[in-house]
Amino acid sequence: MATTYTTGDDKLYDLLDEVMRLYHPKLAEATVQVNCLFAWSDKDDVQALRKNGYPALALIKINSLQDRIEGKKDATLKLDGDHWKDLPDPQRRALLDHELSHLVVVEDADGKPKTDDIGRPKLKPRPHDVEIGLFADVVERHKNQALEAQAVHSAWTKFVQGVFHWG
Repeated sequence: MATTYTTGDDKLYDLLDEVMRLYHPKLAEATVQVNCLFAWSDKDDVQALRKNGYPALALIKINSLQDRIEGKKDATLKLDGDHWKDLPDPQRRALLDHELSHLVVVEDADGKPKTDDIGRPKLKPRPHDVEIGLFADVVERHKNQALEAQAVHSAWTKFVQGVFHWG
């Protein structure tokens, strides 16, 4: 499989700026810059982006100091172009919000952003609040004694019942 890339368009950058200002003011205030790429697969049945072997709609990474010195922005966001084009704007906003949530501005003791050697804000990654690896056959065999089942139940109790209208 060959993955090709194109740069993000003005509409994407405008939407990213809007989402950053609305939901990630610390990133906006620190003037965090994100480079956007669309990834495209040459096969209809294979997604262009993968994370830990699983298809992904988007990925974001913090660029190294060397990459920043060479001209890259603070982070790089890759979006699956085939899926992005079919998403309505509310889902696009949610996806961008999710990816920006992985970026945290490193702050000093006074709450001011720390900077790197070239004056750009230092960033650190933020993992998901909940991530569950699950084998369905293990859950089928062991029911609620399976750790996967317990993790799903915990996530359900914590998030679904209090957040989602169908919970």
